[in-house]
Amino acid sequence: QSSCHERRVQESPRRLKRHPERKDNR
Repeated sequence: QSSCHERRVQESPRRLKRHPERKDNR
């Protein structure tokens, strides 16, 4: 889970700004 979480955090700031709700739904 740590590996998957680190990859999500790196794409979180950029993707979160575009559609934070979509990432949570996915």
